[in-house]
Amino acid sequence: MRDWNDARLFLAVLRAGSFARASRELGLDASTLSRRVAELERSLDAVLFHRTTRSLEPTERALRLAPHAEAMELAAVALRRSASEDAPEGVVRVTCPEELASGLLVPAFGTLRAAHPEVRLELVGGGRVLDLERGEADVAVRAVRPERGELRAKRLLRVRYRAYASRGYLRGRARDADALEWLALDDPAGRSPEARWVDEVAGARGPVLRTNDTLDLATVAAAGWGAALLPDAMASRHPNLVPVWPERDATLERALWLVVPRKLARVGRVRAVMAWIEDVFRGVDESRAVATVR
Repeated sequence: MRDWNDARLFLAVLRAGSFARASRELGLDASTLSRRVAELERSLDAVLFHRTTRSLEPTERALRLAPHAEAMELAAVALRRSASEDAPEGVVRVTCPEELASGLLVPAFGTLRAAHPEVRLELVGGGRVLDLERGEADVAVRAVRPERGELRAKRLLRVRYRAYASRGYLRGRARDADALEWLALDDPAGRSPEARWVDEVAGARGPVLRTNDTLDLATVAAAGWGAALLPDAMASRHPNLVPVWPERDATLERALWLVVPRKLARVGRVRAVMAWIEDVFRGVDESRAVATVR
Protein backbone atom coordinates (compact mmCIF):
# COMPACT_ATOMS: atom_id res chain seq x y z
CA MET A 1 0.00 0.00 0.00
CA ARG A 2 1.27 3.42 -0.91
CA ASP A 3 0.32 5.28 2.26
CA TRP A 4 -1.89 5.39 5.35
CA ASN A 5 -4.88 6.74 3.40
CA ASP A 6 -4.94 3.57 1.29
CA ALA A 7 -4.75 1.43 4.42
CA ARG A 8 -7.49 3.46 6.12
CA LEU A 9 -9.93 3.02 3.22
CA PHE A 10 -9.08 -0.66 2.87
CA LEU A 11 -9.70 -1.36 6.57
CA ALA A 12 -12.96 0.58 6.60
CA VAL A 13 -14.34 -1.46 3.70
CA LEU A 14 -13.03 -4.71 5.15
CA ARG A 15 -14.69 -4.06 8.52
CA ALA A 16 -17.96 -2.65 7.15
CA GLY A 17 -18.51 -5.34 4.54
CA SER A 18 -19.95 -2.92 2.00
CA PHE A 19 -19.08 0.31 0.25
CA ALA A 20 -22.28 1.94 1.47
CA ARG A 21 -21.61 1.36 5.19
CA ALA A 22 -17.90 2.19 4.87
CA SER A 23 -18.65 5.40 2.98
CA ARG A 24 -20.97 6.58 5.77
CA GLU A 25 -18.26 5.95 8.38
CA LEU A 26 -15.61 7.71 6.31
CA GLY A 27 -17.80 10.57 5.14
CA LEU A 28 -17.13 9.75 1.48
CA ASP A 29 -19.44 9.14 -1.43
CA ALA A 30 -19.88 5.39 -2.02
CA SER A 31 -18.92 5.64 -5.69
CA THR A 32 -15.78 7.59 -4.80
CA LEU A 33 -14.83 4.95 -2.24
CA SER A 34 -15.42 2.15 -4.75
CA ARG A 35 -13.20 3.93 -7.26
CA ARG A 36 -10.43 4.46 -4.68
CA VAL A 37 -10.45 0.78 -3.74
CA ALA A 38 -10.32 -0.21 -7.41
CA GLU A 39 -7.27 2.06 -7.84
CA LEU A 40 -5.65 0.38 -4.84
CA GLU A 41 -6.27 -3.04 -6.35
CA ARG A 42 -4.66 -1.94 -9.63
CA SER A 43 -1.63 -0.55 -7.82
CA LEU A 44 -1.22 -3.84 -5.94
CA ASP A 45 -2.07 -5.91 -9.02
CA ALA A 46 -4.42 -7.93 -6.82
CA VAL A 47 -8.13 -8.41 -6.24
CA LEU A 48 -8.99 -7.51 -2.64
CA PHE A 49 -12.75 -7.96 -2.66
CA HIS A 50 -15.20 -10.18 -4.50
CA ARG A 51 -18.09 -7.88 -5.31
CA THR A 52 -21.73 -9.00 -5.31
CA THR A 53 -24.92 -6.96 -5.51
CA ARG A 54 -25.39 -7.25 -1.74
CA SER A 55 -21.95 -7.42 -0.15
CA LEU A 56 -18.20 -7.55 -0.48
CA GLU A 57 -16.19 -10.66 0.34
CA PRO A 58 -12.50 -10.20 1.16
CA THR A 59 -10.09 -12.34 -0.82
CA GLU A 60 -7.23 -14.34 0.68
CA ARG A 61 -4.88 -11.56 -0.42
CA ALA A 62 -6.97 -9.01 1.49
CA LEU A 63 -6.91 -11.12 4.63
CA ARG A 64 -3.12 -11.43 4.39
CA LEU A 65 -2.79 -7.66 3.96
CA ALA A 66 -5.09 -6.83 6.88
CA PRO A 67 -2.50 -7.25 9.72
CA HIS A 68 -0.07 -4.95 7.88
CA ALA A 69 -2.77 -2.32 7.36
CA GLU A 70 -3.71 -2.56 11.04
CA ALA A 71 -0.06 -2.01 11.99
CA MET A 72 -0.12 1.17 9.88
CA GLU A 73 -3.32 2.18 11.68
CA LEU A 74 -1.71 1.74 15.11
CA ALA A 75 1.33 3.73 13.99
CA ALA A 76 -0.91 6.55 12.76
CA VAL A 77 -2.79 6.63 16.07
CA ALA A 78 0.51 6.73 17.99
CA LEU A 79 1.75 9.53 15.74
CA ARG A 80 -1.38 11.61 16.34
CA ARG A 81 -1.16 11.03 20.08
CA SER A 82 2.50 12.04 20.14
CA ALA A 83 1.78 15.17 18.12
CA SER A 84 -1.07 16.05 20.48
CA GLU A 85 1.18 15.63 23.52
CA ASP A 86 3.90 17.75 21.95
CA ALA A 87 1.50 20.58 21.23
CA PRO A 88 0.97 23.00 24.14
CA GLU A 89 -2.78 22.54 24.42
CA GLY A 90 -5.15 21.09 26.99
CA VAL A 91 -5.65 21.23 30.75
CA VAL A 92 -2.76 21.39 33.23
CA ARG A 93 -3.56 21.08 36.94
CA VAL A 94 -1.08 22.86 39.23
CA THR A 95 -1.04 22.47 43.01
CA CYS A 96 0.74 25.11 45.09
CA PRO A 97 0.38 27.11 48.32
CA GLU A 98 -2.58 29.49 48.18
CA GLU A 99 -0.38 32.51 48.91
CA LEU A 100 1.82 31.63 45.96
CA ALA A 101 -1.12 31.11 43.61
CA SER A 102 -2.82 34.39 44.50
CA GLY A 103 0.35 36.44 44.93
CA LEU A 104 2.46 35.30 41.98
CA LEU A 105 0.84 32.91 39.51
CA VAL A 106 -2.58 34.50 39.12
CA PRO A 107 -1.17 37.99 38.40
CA ALA A 108 1.16 36.47 35.77
CA PHE A 109 -1.52 34.32 34.11
CA GLY A 110 -1.80 36.73 31.18
CA THR A 111 1.71 35.89 30.01
CA LEU A 112 0.82 32.19 29.83
CA ARG A 113 -2.37 32.95 27.89
CA ALA A 114 -0.50 35.16 25.45
CA ALA A 115 2.17 32.55 24.78
CA HIS A 116 -0.06 29.44 24.81
CA PRO A 117 -3.74 30.32 24.27
CA GLU A 118 -4.71 26.64 23.94
CA VAL A 119 -3.48 25.76 27.44
CA ARG A 120 -6.10 25.74 30.21
CA LEU A 121 -4.80 26.12 33.75
CA GLU A 122 -6.31 24.72 36.95
CA LEU A 123 -4.76 26.09 40.17
CA VAL A 124 -5.34 24.05 43.33
CA GLY A 125 -4.43 25.60 46.68
CA GLY A 126 -5.13 24.37 50.20
CA GLY A 127 -3.12 22.44 52.72
CA ARG A 128 -3.58 18.91 51.36
CA VAL A 129 -0.61 17.47 49.48
CA LEU A 130 -1.94 16.07 46.20
CA ASP A 131 -0.50 12.83 44.84
CA LEU A 132 1.12 13.57 41.48
CA GLU A 133 1.77 9.92 40.68
CA ARG A 134 -1.92 9.12 41.10
CA GLY A 135 -2.88 11.93 38.76
CA GLU A 136 -4.40 14.28 41.36
CA ALA A 137 -2.33 17.08 39.79
CA ASP A 138 0.14 17.43 36.92
CA VAL A 139 2.61 19.92 38.42
CA ALA A 140 3.36 20.99 42.00
CA VAL A 141 5.29 23.80 43.67
CA ARG A 142 6.50 22.45 47.02
CA ALA A 143 8.85 23.24 49.85
CA VAL A 144 10.03 19.63 50.09
CA ARG A 145 11.99 17.85 47.38
CA PRO A 146 10.55 14.39 46.67
CA GLU A 147 12.91 11.59 47.64
CA ARG A 148 10.91 8.69 46.24
CA GLY A 149 8.70 7.86 43.31
CA GLU A 150 8.86 8.63 39.61
CA LEU A 151 9.03 12.40 40.07
CA ARG A 152 11.37 15.07 38.77
CA ALA A 153 12.16 18.21 40.76
CA LYS A 154 13.82 21.50 39.87
CA ARG A 155 14.68 24.17 42.41
CA LEU A 156 12.85 27.43 41.84
CA LEU A 157 14.11 29.43 44.79
CA ARG A 158 16.58 29.07 47.64
CA VAL A 159 15.68 30.74 50.96
CA ARG A 160 18.29 31.35 53.66
CA TYR A 161 17.22 31.82 57.28
CA ARG A 162 18.96 33.44 60.25
CA ALA A 163 17.97 34.47 63.75
CA TYR A 164 16.92 38.14 63.72
CA ALA A 165 15.85 40.65 66.35
CA SER A 166 15.48 44.41 66.53
CA ARG A 167 18.43 46.58 67.48
CA GLY A 168 16.53 47.87 70.48
CA TYR A 169 15.73 44.38 71.73
CA LEU A 170 19.36 43.25 71.48
CA ARG A 171 20.87 46.39 73.00
CA GLY A 172 22.59 45.45 76.26
CA ARG A 173 21.22 41.89 76.11
CA ALA A 174 23.29 38.70 76.14
CA ARG A 175 23.25 36.92 72.78
CA ASP A 176 23.00 33.42 74.24
CA ALA A 177 20.01 31.55 72.83
CA ASP A 178 18.59 30.77 76.26
CA ALA A 179 18.78 34.46 77.24
CA LEU A 180 16.48 35.50 74.40
CA GLU A 181 12.72 35.40 74.08
CA TRP A 182 11.77 33.52 70.94
CA LEU A 183 8.99 34.03 68.43
CA ALA A 184 8.00 31.10 66.23
CA LEU A 185 5.77 29.82 63.47
CA ASP A 186 2.85 27.78 64.69
CA ASP A 187 3.33 24.19 63.54
CA PRO A 188 1.38 21.70 65.69
CA ALA A 189 2.54 18.76 63.58
CA GLY A 190 6.19 19.68 64.11
CA ARG A 191 7.07 19.25 60.44
CA SER A 192 8.48 22.72 59.79
CA PRO A 193 12.29 22.87 60.14
CA GLU A 194 11.99 26.50 61.26
CA ALA A 195 9.57 25.66 64.07
CA ARG A 196 11.67 22.69 65.20
CA TRP A 197 14.81 24.83 65.30
CA VAL A 198 13.15 27.50 67.47
CA ASP A 199 11.67 24.87 69.80
CA GLU A 200 15.17 23.48 70.34
CA VAL A 201 16.86 26.82 71.07
CA ALA A 202 13.96 28.10 73.20
CA GLY A 203 14.24 25.05 75.44
CA ALA A 204 11.72 24.27 78.15
CA ARG A 205 10.37 27.83 78.22
CA GLY A 206 9.20 27.58 74.63
CA PRO A 207 8.42 30.53 72.37
CA VAL A 208 6.63 33.52 73.88
CA LEU A 209 4.55 33.88 70.71
CA ARG A 210 3.48 31.65 67.85
CA THR A 211 1.88 32.74 64.59
CA ASN A 212 0.98 30.92 61.40
CA ASP A 213 2.14 33.78 59.18
CA THR A 214 5.79 34.54 58.38
CA LEU A 215 4.98 38.17 57.59
CA ASP A 216 3.44 38.62 61.05
CA LEU A 217 6.45 36.92 62.61
CA ALA A 218 8.80 39.46 61.02
CA THR A 219 6.57 42.37 62.08
CA VAL A 220 6.49 41.24 65.73
CA ALA A 221 10.27 40.74 65.77
CA ALA A 222 10.78 44.20 64.26
CA ALA A 223 8.56 45.63 67.01
CA GLY A 224 11.08 44.38 69.58
CA TRP A 225 9.18 41.51 71.20
CA GLY A 226 11.84 38.87 70.74
CA ALA A 227 14.05 36.99 68.29
CA ALA A 228 12.79 35.01 65.32
CA LEU A 229 14.18 32.74 62.64
CA LEU A 230 13.47 34.65 59.42
CA PRO A 231 14.41 34.50 55.75
CA ASP A 232 17.19 36.96 54.95
CA ALA A 233 15.12 38.56 52.19
CA MET A 234 12.17 39.16 54.49
CA ALA A 235 14.29 40.55 57.32
CA SER A 236 15.92 42.97 54.89
CA ARG A 237 12.53 44.69 54.49
CA HIS A 238 12.72 45.80 58.15
CA PRO A 239 15.69 48.19 58.61
CA ASN A 240 15.77 47.74 62.39
CA LEU A 241 16.13 43.93 62.22
CA VAL A 242 19.69 42.65 62.54
CA PRO A 243 21.18 39.16 62.81
CA VAL A 244 21.46 37.91 66.37
CA TRP A 245 24.73 36.19 65.46
CA PRO A 246 26.16 38.19 62.52
CA GLU A 247 29.34 36.15 62.47
CA ARG A 248 27.47 32.94 61.59
CA ASP A 249 26.44 31.67 58.18
CA ALA A 250 22.82 30.96 57.41
CA THR A 251 21.23 28.90 60.18
CA LEU A 252 18.86 27.10 57.84
CA GLU A 253 18.21 26.81 54.12
CA ARG A 254 14.91 25.94 52.48
CA ALA A 255 13.82 25.80 48.86
CA LEU A 256 10.78 25.85 46.64
CA TRP A 257 10.72 23.00 44.14
CA LEU A 258 8.91 22.57 40.84
CA VAL A 259 7.81 18.92 40.78
CA VAL A 260 6.35 16.86 37.92
CA PRO A 261 5.84 13.13 37.24
CA ARG A 262 8.51 11.83 34.86
CA LYS A 263 5.86 10.52 32.47
CA LEU A 264 4.49 14.07 32.02
CA ALA A 265 7.79 15.95 31.89
CA ARG A 266 7.92 15.88 28.07
CA VAL A 267 4.24 16.54 27.38
CA GLY A 268 3.92 19.83 25.52
CA ARG A 269 1.24 21.49 27.64
CA VAL A 270 3.03 20.52 30.87
CA ARG A 271 6.38 21.78 29.56
CA ALA A 272 4.75 25.08 28.65
CA VAL A 273 3.30 25.57 32.14
CA MET A 274 6.55 24.57 33.84
CA ALA A 275 8.51 27.05 31.71
CA TRP A 276 5.98 29.75 32.59
CA ILE A 277 6.31 29.05 36.33
CA GLU A 278 10.10 29.19 36.05
CA ASP A 279 9.85 32.54 34.24
CA VAL A 280 7.56 33.89 36.97
CA PHE A 281 10.08 32.99 39.67
CA ARG A 282 13.00 34.30 37.66
CA GLY A 283 11.59 37.80 37.90
CA VAL A 284 10.45 37.60 41.52
CA ASP A 285 12.10 39.20 44.52
CA GLU A 286 12.78 36.36 46.95
CA SER A 287 11.01 38.23 49.73
CA ARG A 288 7.68 37.96 47.85
CA ALA A 289 7.82 34.17 47.88
CA VAL A 290 9.42 33.28 51.20
CA ALA A 291 6.14 33.37 53.10
CA THR A 292 5.02 30.30 51.16
CA VAL A 293 8.00 28.15 52.14
CA ARG A 294 6.36 26.25 54.97
